[in-house]
Amino acid sequence: MSLVLAFGNPVLDSVVKLKNKDIINKFKLQEDGHKQTTPEEMQDILKEIKQQKYTWSNVAGGSALNTMRILQWLFDHERSTVVFGAVGTDSNATLLKNMVEEFRVKTKFAFLDKQPTGWVLSLVYKSSRSLIAHIGAAECYALQHFDNAENRLLIKESNLIYMEGFFITERKEVSRHILDLCKAEGKPFVFNLNAEYLVTELRDEMMHFVENSSILFGNSKEFSKLAKGIGISKEELIKKLVAGKSDKLLVVTNGPKSVHAYYQNEVIKYEVPAMKPSEIVDTTGCGDSFVAGFIFGHLNGLPPLRCMKWGAWMAQQVIRQIGCTPPGRLLPTDIRKVE
Repeated sequence: MSLVLAFGNPVLDSVVKLKNKDIINKFKLQEDGHKQTTPEEMQDILKEIKQQKYTWSNVAGGSALNTMRILQWLFDHERSTVVFGAVGTDSNATLLKNMVEEFRVKTKFAFLDKQPTGWVLSLVYKSSRSLIAHIGAAECYALQHFDNAENRLLIKESNLIYMEGFFITERKEVSRHILDLCKAEGKPFVFNLNAEYLVTELRDEMMHFVENSSILFGNSKEFSKLAKGIGISKEELIKKLVAGKSDKLLVVTNGPKSVHAYYQNEVIKYEVPAMKPSEIVDTTGCGDSFVAGFIFGHLNGLPPLRCMKWGAWMAQQVIRQIGCTPPGRLLPTDIRKVE
């Protein structure tokens, strides 16, 4: 049985289906974009949502947490995934913990009484979504919350450690400590760029994790931003990252288009099967579910091409419904039919 540990921002996702772009335009939000904001602006947006008589549904959220819930569903056995992070001591913390553990993901949350649980509004318009977040307690996870004998043992016993890019904001000490433990124990460290603004605002810190990861995920725009920040092209960056590293794997997505993997001097391309617009309900967590499918394939010993196929298949099942949740109409074993 595989054991996967994940580090990220545990947040409560409130998903709203919009009929038009009025709210997006009013608050100068980006379609398919991310924005971290203040509790005050979150309340202003929520007030506008209520005034326009929209309803919303709450789901457990956060990039790494999304990936672990989908991955746990794929494993289909007890407690194969563990997620670390910080939440508040409010009612949202209890709701979030219960939602996560319903999917048999073990939570190792630090409960902080001076910060609210992180909250994300996911505004879905047609096939796009805009995320507005106040991270709250999640950004206050510190070395003291992680560094104990039990957690070090989990690192030793794990098969793979996954960290979302969002996790390293304000958490340099603990995130680097986790990476160092992985290196010391010889454990695969998987990292996700997650957002363009991260690679722009935290370029040097991101590069440390980019260079020291075993598997690196990101979309084409994120890789381009990172390359531009250090004054080279995306192609030069990719070549630099994989040069002389036989065990380094880079996975570059491009929305509904092709996925490229760079591994052992090979470039492996996979054209993602097209979907009808009417099939796409909510793209929230699309990338997170792709990562879950890919990691599941990797842990099953599959080559990169088939891992990409499993990732794309998983993503396309999830975006047929509201929120990043396992597809109830399918069985976890259905992914094995994807050749």
